[in-house]
Amino acid sequence: MEKLKQPPLLQSLHEVMRTIVFNPASALVVVIAAALMRRSQMSLAALLNPWEVSLLVWLSGYAAVRVALLGFVDGVVWFLAPRLPPLPSRVGPKPVYQHQINAMDVTYLLINSTIEYVFAQQIGHLLWHAPFIVRAPELLGLLNGPLAFWLLLVVDDMLYAPLHRFMHLQSIYKYVH
Repeated sequence: MEKLKQPPLLQSLHEVMRTIVFNPASALVVVIAAALMRRSQMSLAALLNPWEVSLLVWLSGYAAVRVALLGFVDGVVWFLAPRLPPLPSRVGPKPVYQHQINAMDVTYLLINSTIEYVFAQQIGHLLWHAPFIVRAPELLGLLNGPLAFWLLLVVDDMLYAPLHRFMHLQSIYKYVH
């Protein structure tokens, strides 16, 4: 008896479930996150929504940020791309591999953009409420202003880049990326 072939979207959704939900690495992340949240007595709601806004406001903010960033990035690419030489990976005899975006890609894009949005909310909440953050304009200086912001980005990249590279190892990639 011939096995029925599933539509590509359904196959892709099964891959999402297998890769993200039924995955030992995902379970480990959930256990570690739950333990850290319990240790610091933080609820999931406080982690995801430090400003305690309604779900509609939270989702509207997420959508506004995505649209603004997409418009900005697309605008910059549209403006700059014709003026710059192609990247080395985009020239040569070997054609550039491009695969069609599927449910797995969309899922990871949503997860990553949600993490970025939550991170930005947490940083904003910390900047707004933390007593050790200087807010008076006359107290701002090079060290606690632009340099501190630059260091935030550097430290973030110092953590992100090696971890992202690790996730691209062949033995790890199928479980976490």
